[in-house]
Amino acid sequence: MYKNFIYDCLNAEATIRDLNDYIEYWHNNETTNTLQEFLGLTDYEYEQWGKSSDSIFRDILSCRQNGNDFESYEILSENERIAARSYNQEKIDMIKRENE
Repeated sequence: MYKNFIYDCLNAEATIRDLNDYIEYWHNNETTNTLQEFLGLTDYEYEQWGKSSDSIFRDILSCRQNGNDFESYEILSENERIAARSYNQEKIDMIKRENE
């Protein structure tokens, strides 16, 4: 039924709102995966999720979709994070100019 949470979100088969359903499924069904594997998280992503809230998945998904490393993304300033999440090159350039 479920592949892994991140994979399913990136393939429009799930949304962030489905996270608790995935966790409940993992708890109630025999899988051969750890929760980390079932959610599709790297070691770093899993560790950071444990330290924060479910809202971190928005940034993880954005990084995965755009081919950015989540660990590198985490050390960016807020403006740099906005640029990293943006698809609009003009907006990215504007934010970069503001930070110079």
